Amino acid sequence: MSVSEAGGVTRRWPATSEWPGRRNRRALGGDEATIAGRVGPPPGARGGDSRAGLDPAEPGAGGGATKGNRVVTERLRNLLLVMVPVLGACAMQPGEVNLVTSFGEQLAAVDGVTDFEHDGNELTFMGPDGEGGIASWRILIESTELVSNEGRPLEGHVVSSWYRDGELIEPIGTMYTLPQEFFDTGIAQVCYGLWDEAESRWDW
Repeated sequence: MSVSEAGGVTRRWPATSEWPGRRNRRALGGDEATIAGRVGPPPGARGGDSRAGLDPAEPGAGGGATKGNRVVTERLRNLLLVMVPVLGACAMQPGEVNLVTSFGEQLAAVDGVTDFEHDGNELTFMGPDGEGGIASWRILIESTELVSNEGRPLEGHVVSSWYRDGELIEPIGTMYTLPQEFFDTGIAQVCYGLWDEAESRWDW
């Protein structure tokens, strides 16, 4: 007991150890921190998370991680379903620009071709002259056209003028004269490539 005097009246207060709440806590065998921190059932009482006494089915319990993983997996799967068509759409499509680029790549791959340069519709390089020597070549792309035929691959037609050492090579009748090395790669003044759908490229 503690004693307090106020206005001549003596009052007696129970000692703090005798407060009802203190007696109850002692009866339970715990201190204030233990009693205040114990929310819900004791750890392990219902097979829940031992850290907070939570049931696996309750939000925030350890068992909730499985549900969270399922949600993440579902979102990733939906994202992939969206991305696959987009990636397919990003594959190169046939066009006149990549047709001319492919035409130039065929020329650059010819055995003996060096100093190859491609600038728009003009291509220049050093290469076989058809007589066992080397000539300076200049090619001008005159026209390109994409031709669709039902049941057949798309055709990419290229018409070009060829200059050897500054001199235009004219056809003889309906025949074009070029060194055999160029004909062997499918390239000529008038030629076409076929679009390979599976590999997204022109084949000559």
